[in-house]
Amino acid sequence: MRKKTKENKRYGLLVICLLITYSLGIFGGLFTSSGVQSEWYMKIKPEITPPGWMFGVVWNILFLLMGISLWLVWKSSYGSYKKWIVIVYGINFLTNFLWNVFFFGQNNALLGFVDIIIVGLSVIGMMVVAWRVSRKASWILLPYLIWIIIAGWLNWQSLVNFYALA
Repeated sequence: MRKKTKENKRYGLLVICLLITYSLGIFGGLFTSSGVQSEWYMKIKPEITPPGWMFGVVWNILFLLMGISLWLVWKSSYGSYKKWIVIVYGINFLTNFLWNVFFFGQNNALLGFVDIIIVGLSVIGMMVVAWRVSRKASWILLPYLIWIIIAGWLNWQSLVNFYALA
């Protein structure tokens, strides 16, 4: 009976980690959903932008991977190392959310670009922190890093298009 309680707590933690990452997507999506159809974005949107449906699919997969990574790292870490997990993952989650605010909420491709660089660096930070306690947790963040590089390129192209219109 005791083992089942411990397993339940472990999977309860997984649910919490997934709720954290998917909440990030939900709140960020509040800015993105109206922004992708805005006149401002339509003027600066790069021609190479993937179809809109692809972003939803990719981000859902990435939030799942981020949640699993957080869960693996948290359950495998110990003592004061947990504060580094909170700091590094927290910086990533905050800057990930802020990109939506800057780019779509404020129609500011420059702030979005600066922010997405920080997001990319924080993903690398997450991978480094995860590596110490769970290599699997680190490796499953690789698709997130690749997507952020792609998103950074699209953001850069939007910025170039914005200044070309000015």
